[in-house]
Amino acid sequence: MRPLLRSILAIASGHVLLTAAAALLHAISGRDPRRPADASFLILSTGAGVLFALVGGYLAAWLAGRRPFLHAAILAAALAIEAFASIVAWPAGSTIKSPLATILVIAPSAALGGWIRAVRGPESHAAAGF
Repeated sequence: MRPLLRSILAIASGHVLLTAAAALLHAISGRDPRRPADASFLILSTGAGVLFALVGGYLAAWLAGRRPFLHAAILAAALAIEAFASIVAWPAGSTIKSPLATILVIAPSAALGGWIRAVRGPESHAAAGF
């Protein structure tokens, strides 16, 4: 497979995992993702987001096969950009807690997942993609 295509698919796979996990959490809880969440659900969804971001970042790094941290960092940047865009487009009177949590905690967790893969993967330190 061509390296660019593999990179795109790796990052997209991490993103799909996160999106599917978020959709599943909202479906199971019966919560509308466009409505403000109470504190307990915000904590639960942020915790789940961190967990799935770690896995998504690791997945992106693993599937990329080369420069693992870079691929997870691109995934993290995409998450942060999407969250920022949702803040800008947020309807008046809504809360920005969830996208803010994505920018501050969840997106960095995706990068951390890639870092874990980079330092523990078979390519090890020299080719880790830093």
